[in-house]
Amino acid sequence: MSLTYSFADSFGLYTTASTVSTPTPNQWDAIAQSIGTTYGRFGGVGWRQAAGSIAIKTLPATLTVGGMLFAFNPQANATGVIAQWTDSAGTVQGSLARNLDGSMSVYRGSSSANTIAGPTAAGVLPINSYLDVEWQYYPHPTAGTVDVWVAGVCVISASGLNTRGSAVVGSACSRFQLGDSTGATQSYFSDPYVYEAASRTGASGAGTPASCTFEHYGPKRFQIRTGNADGTGNVGTPTLVGGASLAAVTSDIPENGDTSYAADGTVNDVISLAHAALDAGTTGVSAIAVVACMRKDDTAARQVALGIRTSSTNAFASAVPTSATYAYTQAGFQVDGSGAALTPTGVNSTEILAKIAA
Repeated sequence: MSLTYSFADSFGLYTTASTVSTPTPNQWDAIAQSIGTTYGRFGGVGWRQAAGSIAIKTLPATLTVGGMLFAFNPQANATGVIAQWTDSAGTVQGSLARNLDGSMSVYRGSSSANTIAGPTAAGVLPINSYLDVEWQYYPHPTAGTVDVWVAGVCVISASGLNTRGSAVVGSACSRFQLGDSTGATQSYFSDPYVYEAASRTGASGAGTPASCTFEHYGPKRFQIRTGNADGTGNVGTPTLVGGASLAAVTSDIPENGDTSYAADGTVNDVISLAHAALDAGTTGVSAIAVVACMRKDDTAARQVALGIRTSSTNAFASAVPTSATYAYTQAGFQVDGSGAALTPTGVNSTEILAKIAA
């Protein structure tokens, strides 16, 4: 698939309690309300959006055509904006909304007075059920496009629009939000996935939703795997605190700070972890998101590169700096460590890596 991964979160890394506020710092710029096992799907974890609460994430790079996929469960009377794209300054480019009859609409900017697509047929988003919602948005003053799928079925497809809510020339999708300042009251989200869709293939999508043939992901399921044994790619000898193995000290969910951890200050040392197999019946893999929570404990300008290892070949993402306080970071991979397409069998033997880069 040519769609380019940007960010993913299952909401499953934060807590195993029924209701616990999100730890800070975390993967999100800002998030309100709670994450817990009472709101989820599959792994049993989700994010509860009460009225007016927002989850905000600034993307690692601006997206020409932003693609957003998430599981959404609206509750009774849940209306209003459920997701937004903004530019780098936070000005809203476009908004995706649920209407009281369960139909969907897309606005330019944040106002329903600027509706550019929809409403769809009523009942597209019924209450009390998780459905995968996927939204591709190209902000442009004359050639903008909007495409929305629910459970893999295209419900909105339009082109040749003014879709740019920001006046900044060349502005793109630099940030996304789940919810907005008014919000769809008491709705639940899980498994957001964000990608660049500029390479999408197919027809323009103009006209009826049935004509939309743009490449998209369709319904997806997140599976979380932590290290359960040492891998084959370890370099160096890290200090282990709070356990007798790398897997034991690095696989805490939620992360437990300095209670258990692996420490290493030697540049080019590598931690390598094997993990449990994917669930039986898994038919395909879109991407691997390697997520770590790290901090440094000296005055050096430390950096860590996350990676994967397949068939004795390592692949690392760009190194990221670490701070003196714990913070989550992630790196995405759309091929395995040896450069081959991702398959469930290949992912099962792919190891998780973290390298001291500086």
